Amino acid sequence: MKTYWDLTKQQRVRLTRDEVEAFCDQELMQAGVLRPDPWDETESPLMPELGTDAFFEVGGVIFKTLEQAQAFLDLAPMKSEYDYSTGYDYKYVVPISSSVETKSFYRQDSLLANQAALAKVNSRKEARRAKAEEYEAAHKKIAEATIALLSDYDTCLDYARQAAKIQATFDEYLTMCDGDEALAKSFLAKVFEQEEVDFAEKWQSADEPAPLTTE
Repeated sequence: MKTYWDLTKQQRVRLTRDEVEAFCDQELMQAGVLRPDPWDETESPLMPELGTDAFFEVGGVIFKTLEQAQAFLDLAPMKSEYDYSTGYDYKYVVPISSSVETKSFYRQDSLLANQAALAKVNSRKEARRAKAEEYEAAHKKIAEATIALLSDYDTCLDYARQAAKIQATFDEYLTMCDGDEALAKSFLAKVFEQEEVDFAEKWQSADEPAPLTTE
C-alpha cells in the first residue's frame, strides 16, 4: 500500500484534491478513526402557538400596568450591590432601575395546555445538541489523525511556490543579461539568499531537497 509519505515532495504538490482526501482516508484507517455518517437533520417538531401577555418591568420587578410600574419607579427603589474588587462584605446601594421596560411573558395556562408539544420540541433540541457534540468529537479525531499530512502538504505547496518564484526571477534576469548565467546569478544573489537559490535548484531538478529553514 503506497501512502502519502512514500511520495517525494514534488509528487505531493501535484496531487489533486481528491487524491489528498484519499490519502487522508488512509491516515484515518491507520489511526482507527471513522468518518461520521452524514447528519440526517430531520425537520424539528413545530413550535406550538403560545399565548403571551405584556407586562411592565422595573429592575426585575413585574407589574400588570404601566401606572403601577411608574408609581414604583417614583418611589426611587434601591438595591444592595458590591464590587468584586472589594469583596462581598462591603456593600453599597444603587437605584434598582431608571426606566420601565415592556416585556412579553408566556401565559401559564397556554404553557400547561401545550405541555406535550413543548416536550417534543425540547426533546428534539436535546437530541440535536447531543448529535452536535458527537459530530464535534468525531471531527476532532479526524483533525488529529490528518493534521501531520495536511500540514506537510501545505508546506510542500509553499516550497513549490517559492522555488517557482526564484526560477521565474532567474529566467527574467537571464533574458535581461543576454543569456549570461553567471551575471544573472549574481543579480539573483541580491534578492535571494544562497540557501534559497540552492533549494530552488534542487526542487526543479526533482531531487529531494532538505527542508528550507530560511525565512
